[in-house]
Amino acid sequence: KEMAKERGDDDDDNAVELSREERLGPGGLDPVDVFESLPKAMQEAFESKDMHMLQVALESMPIEEAKRHMERCEQSGLWVSNKDKQPQQDDDDDDAQAAATDDDPSDDAPPSERPPPPPTDADLAATS
Repeated sequence: KEMAKERGDDDDDNAVELSREERLGPGGLDPVDVFESLPKAMQEAFESKDMHMLQVALESMPIEEAKRHMERCEQSGLWVSNKDKQPQQDDDDDDAQAAATDDDPSDDAPPSERPPPPPTDADLAATS
């Protein structure tokens, strides 16, 4: 409700409170519980949707601690990793994209057999 008030959406008629079970993320963790357990700097980064602030917060802690927090964020649905996403292209490039991907047998393989994606900036920062 506090966030709704900040946005000016304090109309309680439209507010829907989800049960804990309905809130659970893809890994079975409650995003509210995970968010509240994060260090203050990470909470502020998530609230402001500031990627740089999140990166600074993660770099300020030991690597294992940063990994643990990010894993929990993924399991709760607070963070969606880019590793499974393809870059979006204009509609004009759809045919070229389809032709290019049709020749790649790893696209048809189950996720467990696909080659790992290239590291993201966040992955590189977490390992430095």
